[in-house]
Amino acid sequence: MPRFFSYFWRGFRNICPNEIALIIFDVVTIAVAPRQLFDCYLWAVIVLCDIAVITSHGAWLEHRCAMPIGQTHPWQRTESFVLRAVILFSLSVGLGYDYITHNFATVQTELWHVATYCWYITVFVAVYESFYCILKTLNAIDHSWLEGTKGHIGVPNAISVIRIGLALCIPHVYVTQSFGTHSDALATIILGAALGTDAIDGYIARSCNQITKAGKALDPLGDKLIFYPVAIGFFIYTQNRLINPKDVFPDIYIWIAASLIALRDVLIIIWFALFYKKHAGGVSAGLADKLRTIVLSAWLVSTALAIATTETELGYDMSWISCISLFIAGILSPLSFVIDICRIRAIRKKEAQAALK
Repeated sequence: MPRFFSYFWRGFRNICPNEIALIIFDVVTIAVAPRQLFDCYLWAVIVLCDIAVITSHGAWLEHRCAMPIGQTHPWQRTESFVLRAVILFSLSVGLGYDYITHNFATVQTELWHVATYCWYITVFVAVYESFYCILKTLNAIDHSWLEGTKGHIGVPNAISVIRIGLALCIPHVYVTQSFGTHSDALATIILGAALGTDAIDGYIARSCNQITKAGKALDPLGDKLIFYPVAIGFFIYTQNRLINPKDVFPDIYIWIAASLIALRDVLIIIWFALFYKKHAGGVSAGLADKLRTIVLSAWLVSTALAIATTETELGYDMSWISCISLFIAGILSPLSFVIDICRIRAIRKKEAQAALK
């Protein structure tokens, strides 16, 4: 953690014009965005992405002496800058048209919709550029991160990042109903697309021989960045109604299952931080992790369908599947934690034996 602050401060002191323009555009977009309580969630995502870009710049500066001569900071892209300019230009044109035509009655409503949609695009772009910058910086410091992709982030990693960018907008759609009556259906489609790409990026990585250390880290991280924000959005939006069909189970059971799921990830993070130096090539997800991820994906999809088809027979069936999937995931979580520790310890022991030989 102290190293993170050191990297951020160094990057902030050496902030480049592109990063300044990036922050200005994000501040302006946030300033014109609609004001609702849950909008702070998207605001936080954008700010964290900007912090990540500045921090990765600081990390690059910290390790630049060990890099080849002529190596430049990987954040030299202009696509996100141009896209932000297009977003704000479109917003300005829309508002200008309303004022020129004296259609003042619709200005506030149209501003709310346009600003919200622009905000989603900004979140998606900010997530992609921050991960791009982080991966390229890590690879500049240690070439093993993107080994096999010739220094590019690679198609599989790009798909993983796109999946994260899409999924982070879903909770806001559910809670604020930003697309009106189509919000639940549209959010379900986006969630299905995000979960579906989880298998696609793995298949592409294996078939194109682009299995990288970065990909092994992005896969579980992407799952968590999809699951937890969407799950929180579900709990806020449904008030725990749809995942408990007709209140058959006491609410305490649902909260225990949810707590076990979250506790497993917290314990894994603590265990890695205290007792384990990460495997040089990264550690892929084991069978227990994959099974748990499948069950959690089933919970996300069934809950989304229950929300989208509420008051129907399909919605009732999906609520049962949602509830059962949550309980199974709660049981699998502590089991997968124990299995993961044993598996990783075995990998580390095998590495130590190989080093002695």
